[in-house]
Amino acid sequence: MIGITKFSSPIEWDSIDGEPVTMTINLIMPGDDAGNTHLTVISSLMRKLVHQDFIDGLKSLEDANDIYDYIIREMEEK
Repeated sequence: MIGITKFSSPIEWDSIDGEPVTMTINLIMPGDDAGNTHLTVISSLMRKLVHQDFIDGLKSLEDANDIYDYIIREMEEK
């Protein structure tokens, strides 16, 4: 499950680049993930988050369902 929070105005966060945050993406995974699926999901998302076009795509969307669909569609691309 993916939880998405998009803030109405940027908030200060202890981010690596020192910039305020406008969105958080929360991965909710089962505690008994014997297959370590969470590592695959995290890895796939992190590979996308290093690309500015992916980040720009996220920032351009307002609706939570659109953001979710975008993330899933992008993560499924190889």
